[in-house]
Amino acid sequence: MKSSAVTHVCVCLCAAATLTLGVAIARATESPSEPGIAEYTYLRKVLRVRNDVAHCVAAIDKWVTLTPKYDTFLATDKRILRATVDTRDTIFSIANPVQVDKKIVVRAMAKLEGKFKWARVTAICGIRRARVVGITLQPFKPTSATATSPIR
Repeated sequence: MKSSAVTHVCVCLCAAATLTLGVAIARATESPSEPGIAEYTYLRKVLRVRNDVAHCVAAIDKWVTLTPKYDTFLATDKRILRATVDTRDTIFSIANPVQVDKKIVVRAMAKLEGKFKWARVTAICGIRRARVVGITLQPFKPTSATATSPIR
């Protein structure tokens, strides 16, 4: 009778360990579908930005490391909170004419590859069916209103 109780406890412990391992593997396989989004939970939970904006910032951050022109992307909390979401445009850009549901625009800084120089950029991200389908970084061109404003 004692050996059956020990066997039952061993079986339960093995099942619990297998279940825990299965959950860990499931979580590990979930991350490639949303690359690097775990690091951006701060944006959603603390800053309370929209999920689309968090996905966009994560995608831009990953994309910038792969481009030959820039190697680092930096967007402050203030800039991320001021990100604009445009649902009127259905085409991402003239150069990249993919259909999008919304465009997210974030002003940020990007470090030029191989130099110690930071450039002000406008990051534009196209979202289609909750997936990032297009990213561009354009040099920031201040308008006359932002050029004369003492507060930035």
